[in-house]
Amino acid sequence: MAEFLSEAKARSLRIAIIADGYLEAQRQKVRALGLSRWADPILFTDAWGGQAWKPNPMVFRHLQKVLGLSPEQMVYIGDNPVKDFQAPNLLGWDSIHLVMPGQVSAGRPLSRAHIRLEGVRELHAQFFGPEYRAHLSP
Repeated sequence: MAEFLSEAKARSLRIAIIADGYLEAQRQKVRALGLSRWADPILFTDAWGGQAWKPNPMVFRHLQKVLGLSPEQMVYIGDNPVKDFQAPNLLGWDSIHLVMPGQVSAGRPLSRAHIRLEGVRELHAQFFGPEYRAHLSP
């Protein structure tokens, strides 16, 4: 994932994170993984209170406004088919269900994501491979 994020940043793709869950736990996770190297902004749903947790679209709307991008320019990558895709789809973003080996939600159905990708290799090909989608460019 670090290689994917580094390449995305090198290609000037904007990377943001919507961290969902208890604020302090999410802050510790972001620090431990060093995610600020790649992502700006990093938004914590719990900073808006429990009512802002996914699938509430509040933080997603805020992110789109902060980035100043249209819905067609937004792509949400998530791993939880139960709560991750409702808000971005409602706002007209593309959505990708990224399934990683050993993940708790790996066996769950596609749910509402537009596409399902199996691992970082498929994610990399989706963004940077020969079939790279033009509307994902910076």
